[in-house]
Amino acid sequence: MNINFGFRLLVSMSTIVLLSVSFFCVGLASAQENTGKSVISGVISPGSKEASPALQKDDFRFAVLKYSGGGDWYEGRVGVKELMNFIAGHNIIEVKKQPVVLEIQSFDFFEYPLIYATGHGGFILKEAEVQRLRRYLLEGGMLLINDDYGLDPFVQREMKRVFPNRQLKPLPLSHEIFNIYYSFLNGVPKIHKHDGGRGEIYAIFQAGKIAVLYIKNTDIGDGWAPYQVHKDPISVRKEALKFGMNVVLYALTR
Repeated sequence: MNINFGFRLLVSMSTIVLLSVSFFCVGLASAQENTGKSVISGVISPGSKEASPALQKDDFRFAVLKYSGGGDWYEGRVGVKELMNFIAGHNIIEVKKQPVVLEIQSFDFFEYPLIYATGHGGFILKEAEVQRLRRYLLEGGMLLINDDYGLDPFVQREMKRVFPNRQLKPLPLSHEIFNIYYSFLNGVPKIHKHDGGRGEIYAIFQAGKIAVLYIKNTDIGDGWAPYQVHKDPISVRKEALKFGMNVVLYALTR
């Protein structure tokens, strides 16, 4: 090959590559400017008009589920604020200290990557809520359920309606949620006595990731609350907050 021709060809190819990279960067910057957020945070599922749950690193807000059935869904919101303060102190992600309250039929339900349900007693979903919650979970959302004591029979029944062909299974200690940031070699920390024995943690998976995380026989949510609420020792509260942080980080990075 003629050396001059080969050199000119090499220069031309390099120019094309540089132009391609430049156009890509301009397009990326334009997308960020138009959306006002990182491109990775705005994911729209194929065939869906609703945004799939996505990582909002600069604006995470904890979502509390308001459900029907008579259970005290509102219990523990002060603990959620404490958890957000704890996470904010690590300077890993920016969080909104005030939780948002959502119903499954709320128009912005799909905008939150993690939904939290807690309380004692009745937890009942309408058929339309079952279908919408299933869709949310199948599209990448995550539901965290904390049995405050008395919620278990309702959780078992309603999750069977959401996923008729799946079941809540014990989460193995090898799962990353136990060491994504803080390490929990013995599983979920024990906060309150309830039925005695160790705290229990179960999960339903979707595409290899946790879709439903169910914690019982411990009350991790009460562990987030300030000392004056339940008089839990600081060591116990800190373990609860650490585990809560692991759950949030898992939900945002899975």
